[in-house]
Amino acid sequence: MLHGRAGEVATIDDLLAGARAGRSAALVVRGGAGLGKSALLDHAALLAGDMRVVRATGIQSEAELAFAALHLLLRPGLGRLDELPAPQAAALRGALGLAVTDGDDRFLIGLAALSLLAELADGAALLCIVDDAHWLDGASADALLFAARRLDAEGIVLLFAARDTGFAAQGLPELRLGPLDRAAARALLDEHSPDLPGSVADRVLAEADGNPLALLELPGTPAGTPTMAPLPLPGRLQETYYQQVTALPAATRRFLLVAAAEETGDLTAILLACVTLGGTADAIGAAEQAGLVTVANLTVTFRHPLIRAAVYQGAVFADRCAAHSALAIVLTGDQDADRRAWHLAGAATGPDEDIAAALEHTATRARQRRGYAAAAAALERAAMLTPQRATRALRLIAAAESAGDAARPIAAVTLADQAAVLTEDPLAQARIARVHARVDIERGAMRAAHQRLVAAAGPIATLDPTAATVMLVEAGRAASWLGDLELAREADAGLRSLAGHPALAPLVSGALAMPDLLAGNPDRALPQLTNLVATYRANPPHVASTTDRRNPPGAENSAPPPDRRNPPGDNSAPPTGRRNPPGVEDAGPVDRQSSRSARDARLFASSVALLVGDFDAARDIGLALARECRADGTIGLLPLIHTNVAFAEMQLNRFAEATATATEGLRLAADTGQSLRVVYLRGILAGLAAIEGDGARCRELSDLVRQDSAADGLVTIITWTEWALAMVDLGAGRFDAALERLEAASAGPARYHLNATYFAADQVEAAVRLGQPERAAEPLARFAAWADAAAMPWADAVAHRCRALVEPDAERHYTEAIRLHAGSGRLFERARTELLYGEWLRRARRGADSRAPLRDALNRFTHIGAARWADRARAELRAAGEAPAATETADLIGVLTPQELQVVRLAAVGATNRDIAAQLFLSPRTISHHLYRAFPKLGVTTRTALARLDLD
Repeated sequence: MLHGRAGEVATIDDLLAGARAGRSAALVVRGGAGLGKSALLDHAALLAGDMRVVRATGIQSEAELAFAALHLLLRPGLGRLDELPAPQAAALRGALGLAVTDGDDRFLIGLAALSLLAELADGAALLCIVDDAHWLDGASADALLFAARRLDAEGIVLLFAARDTGFAAQGLPELRLGPLDRAAARALLDEHSPDLPGSVADRVLAEADGNPLALLELPGTPAGTPTMAPLPLPGRLQETYYQQVTALPAATRRFLLVAAAEETGDLTAILLACVTLGGTADAIGAAEQAGLVTVANLTVTFRHPLIRAAVYQGAVFADRCAAHSALAIVLTGDQDADRRAWHLAGAATGPDEDIAAALEHTATRARQRRGYAAAAAALERAAMLTPQRATRALRLIAAAESAGDAARPIAAVTLADQAAVLTEDPLAQARIARVHARVDIERGAMRAAHQRLVAAAGPIATLDPTAATVMLVEAGRAASWLGDLELAREADAGLRSLAGHPALAPLVSGALAMPDLLAGNPDRALPQLTNLVATYRANPPHVASTTDRRNPPGAENSAPPPDRRNPPGDNSAPPTGRRNPPGVEDAGPVDRQSSRSARDARLFASSVALLVGDFDAARDIGLALARECRADGTIGLLPLIHTNVAFAEMQLNRFAEATATATEGLRLAADTGQSLRVVYLRGILAGLAAIEGDGARCRELSDLVRQDSAADGLVTIITWTEWALAMVDLGAGRFDAALERLEAASAGPARYHLNATYFAADQVEAAVRLGQPERAAEPLARFAAWADAAAMPWADAVAHRCRALVEPDAERHYTEAIRLHAGSGRLFERARTELLYGEWLRRARRGADSRAPLRDALNRFTHIGAARWADRARAELRAAGEAPAATETADLIGVLTPQELQVVRLAAVGATNRDIAAQLFLSPRTISHHLYRAFPKLGVTTRTALARLDLD
């Protein structure tokens, strides 16, 4: 029985009931040592009844071994790896050391863990228990947290127990344990120590202060009474445990120390090491009799982690070194190389290059398995053991880079700073600068990143021109995010003096054009960028790993194995056939591997397509990249790609697709810890909310964006949110508020950036509608210059609309604009032009002529869900003498959530649940859940019927 935990037990019981009903959940149980976290998890296992239960426990000494805890948790399901999509199975095999893998996306392992847990649930319910999560190795923690954040409808409950520090689980609900109240503490003590004298019981209650473990352990101290002076927990408990250890024979103490040092509980290795130290197997008996350990299935398990800690920390340094040395001697197999290296390090008493090199090899293996946190730990320890100063610096730099790959920015900066004082080599200093700059960029400190990159690139210009080029390209992008022309010119000057690698040509071309864009010279910047986009669009890369199923937009397939448990109607499926302003995401640093270089260059081309207004090209290139990333499981790159694609879809007025893409990207960015991508994707969603007329949602998202981006003056995203808020005002007819926002946003360095250029047309409309056409002159000139250079039909159409607002021959411009719109497919922009044209005709006393464009505008606004704009068109149509007929409702797809839209589109073209799950990074049961919800909304009962709907 658990005393004093009725509320906590009820919470967990509710989660288990939800799992039996097909709902998934994750919960972190927090509390200090001895407060009963493990007991609560054990009770949860009892409450689970006939549910399947899998367990793992974080072990302090295993924290440097990549995926150790994940292997333990998933071990019951490893025989079902072949049932996972191939990229996931390969990633998980590589992570667990079962195969060699070439992948580099650590998030795919978390997805594979989710898929395997869903297989273990097997249509029923599953309880996953992870105790002592604060001691999980970093790779396991990352994978399990990724899986936890994507739980949905699998019938899985994932329970973590952790202390107050050491396990960052942002976004997961937490249940905090406090001390037991007096009554519960008394009941627990009476249950376990009924014969304790009253005075002693009172002393125990006072000393324990509501800590359940203390209530159980303190009565067992010598003479049955706690005689030590009061000490803070858990120190008092560790002292209690160590008193039990010191009373044991020397051979047993030696056995316990070796067992505490051996992280896996491997009985064979422990006994062999004891023999190496002169002991015998008989020592194990006294430890068992004392109740300190249990031995079963060739595994030694301490009764409580504090016992392990007390044994290890209570031993003198020389004895700990001897234990590690003995373990290193007996761990001789190739599969034990990493454990052996760490035990050698534990036995080291000074610098040792051989041990340092062994740890470096351990780090290499960890990186190959995507265990970046483990690689960072191994390299850091290797550096501490490295005798030579320059080599130590290089290992610290490599550790910093691995920490950055593991999304541990504080550790990355700390390690880089340690390396900086050990070396003056410019190449090493350049790597250090890039570690710092990477962290700066992710937290939005673009100015600091620019300064670091430019300063470090100069000294290596002749030593490594390729690395210098990449750094200056990154510096140029940081300048563009700030809208700072002078900083952009500084990076530009450095680039022009370099002869970089040919693979970097697209990146360099884009960077060199940026100063001209920021200076308001699109006629010089856009032609070279247009040529770059044309090159990539004319020669799209072949994606060998992707199967084309003739998907609708946003519905990429990779054709994993077929689903074996389909939802309703599945048997009737037909045959299947970085951070820039929203939409201006650039590729990351060019990798030395050709495939990564090609991917980065294509992503950059997608970004450039947005700069030149070729949204179809931006979307096409982005979707091809997304298909490739889904096929090979490169999850970490998708938020960046989704930013480009969502912005392009919004500019193409494909608002439902844009919302679905941005929503998925936002969730992935949050799940993978890409905070800056979160900011930009929220910005896109704010713009979409503005177009829909949802002012409250737009303001909520804009406030979040500005909170995260204002500190360093991120002009691009700040101007974007101002445009979104101005669109709310414009749609509601608040022209003065809209104009003030747009003028403030386009002032200063932002004037010629992408966002300010695109919303110049809105600025013109607000000024004219306010009756102050003189305030429209500058934005009209700005947009017209850009449109002339871009030579895009949609841009010419918008330019004609703007001229119609301010020039005498308005009708000619309106009719030409509508003609150009007809081939652009941008319904929202076409409807806005028709609305303005109808308003102009009505004010010119041509009411009969105005009704047709107003009617068309109303239908288009209603069709795409732009409610406020539809209201304006409806009011104008009434004023023109026509009572608006009942117009068609919003798109059929408007009844679906963004996630449901993605799922039904894939299902409509014949993808099975397992196909869809692999592409959307969800579980098949979650896909089934979305289809169950979507079918009634769409009025269908089979997948065949989906194929007949207009879902585009």
